[in-house]
Amino acid sequence: MPEKFQNKTNGVTQRRWLAFCNPRERDLITEALGSDEWIGDLYKLTGLREKADDPEFKAKWAAMKRACKEDLAVLVKEKTGYEISPDAMFDIQVGNTDNNPVTNEKNGTTRPRTSINKALVWLPEHDSQLLTIDTLSQVKRIHEYKRQLLNVMRCIDAYTKIKAMSAEEKSKLTPKVIIIGGKAAPGYAMAKKIIKLINAVGAK
Repeated sequence: MPEKFQNKTNGVTQRRWLAFCNPRERDLITEALGSDEWIGDLYKLTGLREKADDPEFKAKWAAMKRACKEDLAVLVKEKTGYEISPDAMFDIQVGNTDNNPVTNEKNGTTRPRTSINKALVWLPEHDSQLLTIDTLSQVKRIHEYKRQLLNVMRCIDAYTKIKAMSAEEKSKLTPKVIIIGGKAAPGYAMAKKIIKLINAVGAK
């Protein structure tokens, strides 16, 4: 019977990750829809379709995104000393932000998680170099067959292609900032190797 099928997810909700974490976007959506009822009923976002070709709304949306990118650039500068341009495309693999240590329920002991707190940043002025920076970005657990590993392999492929380009070809590229984060149990040896790989790529 169809009613017996239920969807369970460990994903995020618009209440936490949009209404709470992104007040600029929340306020703009609420303004466009005329109420904040969409926070409890996500289907009401379909009302934004009417704004798809509205020049004023699109300008406000672009300005909102720009302001958020500028905030992130300031945070990265404060935490790492590196300057990233809001004009660049920000490619951030992000999920939850659980930094709590691992707790053994049997004996009550705790151990720190094995975490990545690095970002791979490509800056054209550094001759297409990928720089490693500290970051607050985190994602879900590291697995040896997906997520961060596939992402860093994509970075390696992109880096290799960029290095082989001429100066003219590089000038036509959109600058990109890639931020990768993750966490794993401290005994997960493969996760540590993936972390090492990401840092090695960032240091290349």
